[in-house]
Amino acid sequence: MRRLAWLALLCASLWLAPTLAQGRTWTERRTASFVIVHAPADAALAEQYAGIVDALYDEVTAFWSFTPATPVTLRLFATTADYQAEYPLAAAIDGIIAHADFRRNEVVVIDEMAVSQGADGIPNAIRHELTHIIASDLTAGRLNTGFHEGLAQYAERPGAERERKHALLAAALNAGRLLPWNIFDDRGAFYGAAAIAYPQALSVVSFLVERDGFPALRTFLEASARSSGYRSALERAYGVPPAELEAAWRDWLPGYLGGSVAPTVSADERAAVSAALDEGAYERAAELAEAALVRARAAADAALVAELEPLARRAARGVAVRTTLTAIYTALQQHQHDEAARLSAQVQPDASALGDAALSAALAEYAARSARGIAARQALADAEALAGDWRATLVARAQAAAAAAEFVALGDRERARVALALHDALDGRFRWSGGALLACGAGIVALSILWRLRRPVGAEPW
Repeated sequence: MRRLAWLALLCASLWLAPTLAQGRTWTERRTASFVIVHAPADAALAEQYAGIVDALYDEVTAFWSFTPATPVTLRLFATTADYQAEYPLAAAIDGIIAHADFRRNEVVVIDEMAVSQGADGIPNAIRHELTHIIASDLTAGRLNTGFHEGLAQYAERPGAERERKHALLAAALNAGRLLPWNIFDDRGAFYGAAAIAYPQALSVVSFLVERDGFPALRTFLEASARSSGYRSALERAYGVPPAELEAAWRDWLPGYLGGSVAPTVSADERAAVSAALDEGAYERAAELAEAALVRARAAADAALVAELEPLARRAARGVAVRTTLTAIYTALQQHQHDEAARLSAQVQPDASALGDAALSAALAEYAARSARGIAARQALADAEALAGDWRATLVARAQAAAAAAEFVALGDRERARVALALHDALDGRFRWSGGALLACGAGIVALSILWRLRRPVGAEPW
C-alpha cells in the first residue's frame, strides 16, 4: 500500500519543525499558489514541480470547494538522505514520502520516494497532502486519523493501487475482519492495521459521498470543528445515528467492491513479510502480514494462519515502537523532556525484544536528549533557588550559564532566554558586589593612612 504520509495525523501537532538541524541553505521558487523551498542544487527539480503544482492546487481546491491560504510552502527534498539531514531524529521513522504541516501551511515532499510510487506518485502526493491541510482547516484540526486518511486518499487519482486496496478490503469482508469505525480515533491502532484501515477509510468516505453527496460531507467536516467527536458530527450532518450509518456502509460495501475476489497467499508474499521484518520495515511487514492473514482466514487455512500470526505480532510490535518513537520525537521537538523520558522508558522493553539495532540506537539518542533537557531544567531551577542568597551568587551564575548553554544546544530558545536573563542578572549583582567590596577595601585603606598621618610623632603603639 502506498504510504504517502504514514505520520499524517501526527504532523497536525508536530509537523517536524526543523529545529534540531540548522544551517541548511534554502532557495525559493515562487508560483501563483506556492513557495517552493529547495536546496540550490535542486533548482531543476523545483522547476519541474513549479510546472505542475498550481494546476494541482486549483484541482484540489475545486474538488473540495475550499481554498486554503496561499502561498502554500512546498519544501522539496531530492532524496531521503537530504530529508534526514534536515530532520535527523526522523531517521527512525520508516517510509516517509510526504507530510503536511498544518500549522505552517506547508507540504513536504521527498522526490525520490514520490517517484517510486509510479507515474502518479508526485501529483497524488501533493493531492493527498493538500487535502490534509484543507481537512485540518475545515475541522479546526479536530478531524481524526481515519477520516483524515480517507479524505486524502479520496482526492488521489485512482489506479492499480486502488484496485489492490479493493481486493484487500474484499478479503477482510469475506473473513469477517472489517474494523469498527471507532478505530479511526486511535492513530496507533489505525496504522497498526494499515492493510485494512487505509482501504476501509477510503471506502467510508466513498460511501458518504455516494449516499448524500459532497454538501453533506462538507457539513460533516465543518461540524467536526464544533463537535466533541466524529459521532456527533456525523449525526449533525446526516441526521441519523452513527451506528445506523456504519450498518448501512456494511450493507453497501459488497456492491462497492464489485465482487472483488481475495487472491491467494503466495510463497513469495510470505517471504516478503519475513524480509520486511529483517529490514526493520515494520509498517510494510504489518501491511503484508495483515493482508495475507485476512486471506488465509477467509480460506480457513489454519496452518497458514498459524505461520503468519507470529510474524504479524512482531510487525505490530515494530509499528508500535516506531509510533512511540514518533511521539517521543514530538515531545522533544516541543521540549517536553519529561514526557519524552517517560515514553522512552515505556517502549524500551519492546524495542529490546525486537533486537533492532537501528531502533535501539534511535531510542538511546532520544533518551539521552530527554535526559539532557531534564538536567538543564534542574540546573536552571537550582540557579533560581540559589539566586535568593547573595553568598551563592557565583554558584548560581555558573548553573544559569550551564543551563543556558544546554538549552541553546537543544533548540529550546524560550528556556535559554530565561536562563540567560538570570545569568545576566546574577552577573550584574556579582560586578556590583565586587565593586562595592573594592570600594569598601579602598575606604579602609584610606582611613588607615589618615589615622597614621594624624597620629602624634613618637607615640608608642599600645
